[in-house]
Amino acid sequence: MARGWEQNYRAARTTAGFYPVSGRALTALTGDDRNSFLHGMVVSEVNQAPENSWTLSACLTPKGKMLSDLALYHLPDGIWIETEQTLRETVETTLRRYALRAAIELEDLSGRWSILDITGPDAGAFAGELPEPGQVVQRMLGDRATFLARTDRPLQPTLRWLVPAALEAAASDSLLAGGATRLEPEPAAALRMEAGIPVFGTDVSADNLVLEVPAYRPGISFEKGCYIGQETVARLHARGEKIARNLRGVLTDPAPEPGSAVMAGGKQVGTITSTTWSPAAGRHLSLAIVHRSAMEHGAVVEILGTEGTIQGTVTELPIQDG
Repeated sequence: MARGWEQNYRAARTTAGFYPVSGRALTALTGDDRNSFLHGMVVSEVNQAPENSWTLSACLTPKGKMLSDLALYHLPDGIWIETEQTLRETVETTLRRYALRAAIELEDLSGRWSILDITGPDAGAFAGELPEPGQVVQRMLGDRATFLARTDRPLQPTLRWLVPAALEAAASDSLLAGGATRLEPEPAAALRMEAGIPVFGTDVSADNLVLEVPAYRPGISFEKGCYIGQETVARLHARGEKIARNLRGVLTDPAPEPGSAVMAGGKQVGTITSTTWSPAAGRHLSLAIVHRSAMEHGAVVEILGTEGTIQGTVTELPIQDG
C-alpha cells in the first residue's frame, strides 16, 4: 500500500533529497596529542587518517561492548567527533578519564553547528560538488566556512553537510533552489532503515558488540594497534566473526509494535526495535538484533504483538530499490 510520502521518498531515490539530522552532537578534539590519543580509544584508524577525511568509528568498553557509535571528521585544526546527543557527555567524560597527561582539549559544539544529509544519485549536483568517498571539503556559504563530507550509504551517494546553526535555513534554501527535495521524517527514516543504519539507543544499545551491526563494520580497523575493547573484536574476527546475533530487517504486514518479541522454533530470537513502511520492499520493515539461529536471509519468524501473532521474513540489509 503506497503512502502519501512516497513521492517525497522517490525524489531521493531518483534525484536527490535532503533533511536536517536531529539528535546528533559534535565535539571538537584538539591538541598536539589528539591523533595518538584518539587512536587508542576508538575502533577506526586515526594516526594514518588523511586530513580532510571522514570515517565511521565507535567507542567501546574494556569488555568490547558498545559505548557509542561515532563519526570522525579529520579537519586541519582538529578532529570533530559526531555522536548521539544523548551520549555526548558520556563520550566526553570517557575521553577525559583516559586522557591523563595527553595534550588534548574537548569542546562541545552543540547548538553551534547543524547537520544536513543530502542523499540520492544526484546529491553531488545539488550540493555543488561530489567529493571522493570519505573526503571532506570546505565550502563557503556566504562568508562562513562549512564542511561537506562524502558519507555514502549502501547503494546510494550521500553527503553530510556541517553548517553553522545560524545558516541552516540558508543552506536548506540553497538546496531547494537547486532543485533538491526536502524530505519529511517518514521517508528519511525509510531510507535510513532500508540502508541498514540503526539509531544508537533505539536499535542498538550498550549490550551490543560492534560486530553485531554490519553498518558499523566499515569503520573498524583490524590492523591497528591496541585500543579499548580491541581484544574482544580481534578474537571474534580471528574466529571468522561467527557471532551469536546480528542486526537484521524483518518484513511484515501489518506493522509490529516496537518491543514485540521475534520468535522462531518456539524460542525468542530477537526484539523489534523500530518499524517503518519500506517502499523498496513493498512491506513494513522493522529492525531487530536477531539470533544466528534465525538471521539467515529469508528465514520465517513470528512476531508476538499485543493484538496477536503476525508472520515475518528476515532480510539482510541494505534493501535494493526495485
